[in-house]
Amino acid sequence: MKVKNLIQKINPRSFISDYLIALGVPENEIEDYINPVNVKYQSPWDYPNTKLACEMVHDVAVILNQRLVYCLTVTLMVLCQ
Repeated sequence: MKVKNLIQKINPRSFISDYLIALGVPENEIEDYINPVNVKYQSPWDYPNTKLACEMVHDVAVILNQRLVYCLTVTLMVLCQ
């Protein structure tokens, strides 16, 4: 397996900055990556599939909860005999 070195020489004092530059981050934005202060995030509800994903996770949680209740019931029945 070939590995492409992004940094030729590692300097512990500037490693993160050097790495971000090697990845293509403009030098004037590096401080924002290292110390994000005024970062504004988009609302997850702006994405079209967020509601669908939440419904799917809810459905899976309900199914797992039902199976867990069944397993606990069977376990208690076996232990109480």
